[in-house]
Amino acid sequence: QKSYFDKNFKGVDLDAKYAEAETRLKLASNNTEAFMAISNFLDTLDDSHTSFVPPSRRTKYQHGWLMQMIGDKCYVTQVMPGSDAEKKGLKPGDRIAQIEGMRPTLDIFRRLRHLLYVLNPLPDFNLVIESPTGEQKTLKVDAKRSEGQTVTDINDYNTYMRMVREAENQARIEAHRLVSFGEVTVWRMPQFDLQIFQVDDLMAKVKKNGSLIIDLRGNAGGAEETLLRLIGHMFPEEVTVGDIVRRNETKPLVAKSAGDRGFRGNLVLLIDNGSASSSEVFSRVMQLNKRGTIIGDRSAGRVMRSMYYQKKFGMDVVVYYGVSVTDANLIMTDGKSLEKFGVTPDTLLLPTAADLRDKADPVLAKALSMVGVNITPAKAGTLFPFLWK
Repeated sequence: QKSYFDKNFKGVDLDAKYAEAETRLKLASNNTEAFMAISNFLDTLDDSHTSFVPPSRRTKYQHGWLMQMIGDKCYVTQVMPGSDAEKKGLKPGDRIAQIEGMRPTLDIFRRLRHLLYVLNPLPDFNLVIESPTGEQKTLKVDAKRSEGQTVTDINDYNTYMRMVREAENQARIEAHRLVSFGEVTVWRMPQFDLQIFQVDDLMAKVKKNGSLIIDLRGNAGGAEETLLRLIGHMFPEEVTVGDIVRRNETKPLVAKSAGDRGFRGNLVLLIDNGSASSSEVFSRVMQLNKRGTIIGDRSAGRVMRSMYYQKKFGMDVVVYYGVSVTDANLIMTDGKSLEKFGVTPDTLLLPTAADLRDKADPVLAKALSMVGVNITPAKAGTLFPFLWK
């Protein structure tokens, strides 16, 4: 009520929906039902950046496979070696026709993932899949289960070292990676998480007048300061990103130029349905200002500005949870919001089911060919090996 950017709450009767959620909470027989009552209340706003973050669960599941929307279909993109998914015959390139009786579509994919992995994590999934050859079959795929600690005592040495190892592993997975072909640099950017000096340091490694391919596929966004600094490296003058529209004020969002340290060469961006928030804003700013070329799939359409409010209960033993609340919309310089619409690439190019199965990357291969590097999709698929947690 205090922070949401639209004082009319998009026409939703917030008090009535809140009362419904309270009733469901009182009737909840377990944590999952309680979490879903809260999440469903927030979902009535139909807002990508307003969501419930429940307390973490003691039991963790590694399902051993990943799915993604490509175009308007859902595909298996990765299968972990040695997992039950691999043993059951699940393969990259298989289309998911149903998961737990639900058909994944663009409209529900974000909520579906939130339900299956966050609100109600399951030890197994019932799938109906279709192979690239059109063969359809039903699978039950089990996850690898691990039990965490009921209480985490950070003063315990073994617990502390486990947390350090987990953080190091996460940092390895989320690391920014560069591959160079002479004056052509490919930057695999997993998220917008760099400080200003880190953006400057990374851009200093790129040939100023060469070619830069930024791979934003799967990049869900991140820090605004990273976004603005990266935009500033692409132009010799300051650039207006758009207008931040809050409940009671509107003000421009401006990226200052990095000046002589900026990049002046050819720019190609790769996006897909996993590119969200800052990834979409960056791509659209480049597109509106005719700075570079965008290749891939339409982006997620999840572009709002939000604040995270962390909550907790307990004293000696503390349980953390929270809620993300959209406090502003971003209206781009063409007068439109990217929320729900996303960024349409200049060149629409989707990997096929066969590409996924063969671990080929035709999108990156196409981008490299545009800047003078001839490489096969199969070779392009080896440049950034997938890393499992």
